[in-house]
Amino acid sequence: MITLHRDGGLPEDQVVNTMHWEADNAVFSEGDRAEWDILAPGLVDRIKQFYTSIQAYLSPVLSGQLTIDLIDMQDPLPQFPRVSEPHSITPANGALPSEVAIALSFVGIQESGALMRRRRGRIFVGPLATTTVASLVSTAPDVRVDADVGGFIVAAAVEMAHGDSGSFRLAIYSPTQDGLAVGTDDAWNDVKTIYVDNAFDTIRKRGAVATQRTQVVLTG
Repeated sequence: MITLHRDGGLPEDQVVNTMHWEADNAVFSEGDRAEWDILAPGLVDRIKQFYTSIQAYLSPVLSGQLTIDLIDMQDPLPQFPRVSEPHSITPANGALPSEVAIALSFVGIQESGALMRRRRGRIFVGPLATTTVASLVSTAPDVRVDADVGGFIVAAAVEMAHGDSGSFRLAIYSPTQDGLAVGTDDAWNDVKTIYVDNAFDTIRKRGAVATQRTQVVLTG
């Protein structure tokens, strides 16, 4: 769980991205995670590098501080982070509306008979800076994500997914599949495809609270 802090510091304004990672059973067998302390720092470094790589596309409404929490989903409830580390980035100048985001999508392997909706996931990159917008021309029908920006974000995500930190692999977790009496082995699927399209997304809960109202009261 990666928490990006906003300038105001209010908990309700925090931006959270949640990703899942699968480990080799041979390394992390049930009840025996002796390698955790050895391998976890490498994963943290990969996540840090991802957010550092895309910092030029993030809005100045962010404080530049983020927190990376690694939670072992095999731990009993309630679960607390095994690792919690801060990281600093330098957001860009020039902000888009805070609810504007880019969807970074993950897809597992495609197999006949598999419910692919349970093998898809995403995080919403943002709030965004104006550096993410493609150059506008008078005939452009829509505002689009700059193609180079999309390609750069995907490349950074690929590095994060397949780094040299040992056994952690970026994966898609389906709690619905995990809750079934059968088919729980299919609850975790390694990510095989990563993509960004050129349409911006809107995450309304990230929007700014109004500080001013323009109002006219009609008479007569």
